[in-house]
Amino acid sequence: MSSERAGNGMSEPSSIDDADDEGKEDVEPFVKPVFEYIRVRIDETFNRELSGPARKAAEDIWKNWEDIRDAVTEGDVLLVPDPFFHSVKYPSLSNFHMYRGFGIILLGTGAVTAVIGAALASMFGPVLWQGSLICLAIGAGAFFWGRYVQERDTRAYRKRMVERVVWHQEDGGIVDLCVEYLSGSIGFEGPHGRTFWPQFASNALTGKTRIADGRDLQKVSR
Repeated sequence: MSSERAGNGMSEPSSIDDADDEGKEDVEPFVKPVFEYIRVRIDETFNRELSGPARKAAEDIWKNWEDIRDAVTEGDVLLVPDPFFHSVKYPSLSNFHMYRGFGIILLGTGAVTAVIGAALASMFGPVLWQGSLICLAIGAGAFFWGRYVQERDTRAYRKRMVERVVWHQEDGGIVDLCVEYLSGSIGFEGPHGRTFWPQFASNALTGKTRIADGRDLQKVSR
């Protein structure tokens, strides 16, 4: 575009606002793909065809994409990761299991050692007590470190998904959100509460309690 300006004798924009306006004219508006394209991409990701309810849930996200995107962008609806499911899907986000598991083992070992130390204090003196305190201290540290790692990885995953929804809708953001939602890795939290699969994602916007198989969650819970 700058070469065309030079050839036509046009001057550069006289202000930053003019430049911004001109840049906006060059940006093509986002055109939402047809649902069949989205469905095929999701099938390829799962390596199998979607079931009837899963297809309805994906179509619900596709139909309400603009509302979901805008709500996530403005913070009216939050993306809520499920630490268990997204750590299973992404091994790099599963390190917290190791730390927390190790911490729980040491906490249990420390507690058992403390009980034995109290019962056999006359035989072993303070040795078992000292050992139990060490196990309890290390175990607590490992457990809380695992919790920190879990929260850190969850924030990183949520940030990535928000970026996919807000900034990368043209190169797979809709597909990514459908896949993550259908796998149970992420849900939505809005003014009406939290929504996870198998509910329709739009429930977070409407307050309805519909399930993808056609039933109502409130009636099922009764």
